Amino acid sequence: MARLHRIALIPAALTGAALFVAAIPATAMPDPFPGLPGDRAPAAEVWGRPTRPGSLDLDAQIFAGYHATFLADDQTANAFVLDRAELGAAWRSPDLVGAELRTEAVRAAGPNRALGVDGDPLVLRVRRAWAYAGVALGPVDLRFDAGLVADPWIGGLEAAYPLRGLAPLLAESGGLFDTSDLGAIANIAAWQDRLQLALAVTNGEGRSQREQNEGKSFTARLGVTAVRTDAGLEVTLHAVYRDGSVGVGEARDDRYGAGLTLTHPDATLGATFAYADGYAGDSDRKALGVEGWADARLLWDALGVAARYERLAFEPGQGAEASRQRVSAGVFGDLDGVAHGLRRLRLYLVYEADTADEGASPFPGVAEAGDAHRVLLQLEARAGRVF
Repeated sequence: MARLHRIALIPAALTGAALFVAAIPATAMPDPFPGLPGDRAPAAEVWGRPTRPGSLDLDAQIFAGYHATFLADDQTANAFVLDRAELGAAWRSPDLVGAELRTEAVRAAGPNRALGVDGDPLVLRVRRAWAYAGVALGPVDLRFDAGLVADPWIGGLEAAYPLRGLAPLLAESGGLFDTSDLGAIANIAAWQDRLQLALAVTNGEGRSQREQNEGKSFTARLGVTAVRTDAGLEVTLHAVYRDGSVGVGEARDDRYGAGLTLTHPDATLGATFAYADGYAGDSDRKALGVEGWADARLLWDALGVAARYERLAFEPGQGAEASRQRVSAGVFGDLDGVAHGLRRLRLYLVYEADTADEGASPFPGVAEAGDAHRVLLQLEARAGRVF
């Protein structure tokens, strides 16, 4: 145990030095790539309008780190991880017409499988592959997407969520929503994107399965920006409803959710919940996910603090509830000032605590078996070029 504590201090010391360097004022190049989800860009930019007419945008993202974990029974583990690796290309025309192809690296083994292709290596698969066409009608913009499209709920929230390099939204990691699915979306934005409405019809199977049922999933997402100031503060209300089915038995897969986000160039705050009526392919299983996050830049616009809370409860309100919680808090340094040309280079040093009740523990009836403490050293790097 003492040995692993010493190992965990090594990345912590390196992180402290890197954060100190990041805090030194530097003259950074203007960011020529606005509109990336999580970059606190104006809603109009992340919603799909072309940032440069007739442009081809090549983009790469890597989220990697070192995790030291301390379990309740004095067992320890440490590992280097690759949470996310993506490569994408997006074409945007001057006339609100465009397309995107994005790939991601995932483990070859599927759920409940020990081995995939040639063991369990990282393999590339399609994350999104879609085309869109739009038209502006006075204060209203219409856009139609088709293909392997982004989930409206996750996509809408990520535009106001700057901590994706630290952890995905609970809506994604908890299996409440899949990040993309085959289908079509009609998007409506009005009054400088203060009102956003997305209506989607998709297979309902997500990006990992072929269509297995005759039904289709219908999703409606609403975003209303109630406050927008000249200082860059935006307060947005979010809501989602899904009437869905999944699997050969057309299992119920309905969703209800709401959220509130506050974004500012120097800080963000957000809270969401999502209720699943039908979960993990079981019509009778329920799940409730609640999460909140906050971050703020405190020193020289480079050094900041971040915190997250998430709770996922299964079968809520049915007398057999099982839940798990995770609390994360730490510091980050934006290293863009010493790495010109990158869209983002951020280093996190975070402490994380997991707890679970008896029903959600790996060993039923022993709640402590689900407890874990973790030290994360996480690097987020994004690079790209517009042609």
